[in-house]
Parts: sequence; C-alpha cells; structure tokens
Amino acid sequence: MLRGFISDGECEVLSVARIALPGAHNHGNVCAALTAIRCLLPEIDPASLVPAVESFRGLPHRLMPLGERDGVLYVDDSISTTPQSTMAALATFADRPVTVLVGGYERHLAYDELARDLVTRPVHAVVTLPPSGVRIAAAVRHELGASAGPPALIEAADLAEAVASTRRVTPAGGVVLLSPAAPSYGAFRNFEERGEAFARAAGFGSTTR
Repeated sequence: MLRGFISDGECEVLSVARIALPGAHNHGNVCAALTAIRCLLPEIDPASLVPAVESFRGLPHRLMPLGERDGVLYVDDSISTTPQSTMAALATFADRPVTVLVGGYERHLAYDELARDLVTRPVHAVVTLPPSGVRIAAAVRHELGASAGPPALIEAADLAEAVASTRRVTPAGGVVLLSPAAPSYGAFRNFEERGEAFARAAGFGSTTR
C-alpha cells in the first residue's frame, strides 16, 4: 500500500479514498484480503474486485457514523473492547477534535499505553465510564502529570451522563467517539445493546440496518 493506493506490484489497483470502511487499519485489512486472493487464486485479477470493495459497508457498531448534531459527528465503535482497537479508532479521526468515551466492564487490562496515546495524540476530551474507567482516568492523570491537558477528563456515572457531558465539551467540527476499550457486561448485555443505548442518548434512534 503506497501513496494512498493499494497496488499489485507497480500497478495501482484501488485508491484508499474510495474504500467506505474508515481508518488505516481497515485499509490494511482490504490490502491483506486482496493479497490473499492474489496468492490463492492467481487467475483472478485484483482489479476485478474493486467494485465489490467499494460497495462494501461495515457492520453496525464498528466505527459506524451515526450522524451529526450541532456540527458534531457521533460515531459508534462499541465493538471496541481492547485498548489497541480504541487507539486504532482514534487514529481514524486524528485531524479532528475527538471526545472519546472509554471504560466499561473491569477485565483488568493494562491501560497505560492507551493513556499515553490519549495524552500525546492529544484528544480533545476523555469521558470515562465505570468501573474500568476509574483506572483509565487515573492512568490519564498520571500521564498528564502537572499539565492541565488536553485532554479534558470527565468521569461519568453512566452512558447517559457521559453523552450529556460530550455535548458540553465537544466543539463544532469535532467527533464524539464511543470506543470503550472494555467489554459491555454489567451495564449492558452485549456491545450491540451498548451501541444502541449510545445512539439513543445521542438522539439518533436505532443503529440496526
């Protein structure tokens, strides 16, 4: 993948700008899929697969844009249950002020790397959800040290309060990203229910397609 294109040798096959799936990690996934097909089925020209790639849309709760409210884009990435997946999601919106909602079921994951990413990127604001959000907030404070930020740090009691907080702190042109880096259990049955609750709280209704 060079110069913004997926290439077959020196031949440019597909501009990543034409891939509907957001994020460099998804562009890499498309490249890997086309490479696997090229190796396993050499009789198939990768260029013939471009229309299928361009028309493919992601599944609900996976970096799913819900829409805009007051100039702010709301994105449901409830599937994200690890720090690494949240960092990949944040990289997708590196050119915009992001308020990210993180935290959930306490699985005792290490959040130091995520906290460093939140501070050094930096994101606009971090809104944490219990119970693991308590540790994430502590890790962010540790990384901030004596700095006043960014990011702004808000500890919410539940998802409804978290979404309400994002409205107060996210500027027009920004992104509110639910990418929790933690499972949904306890507060929700699964990540789908958490994503639906986020969509309702943000004023978008059901995410089911």
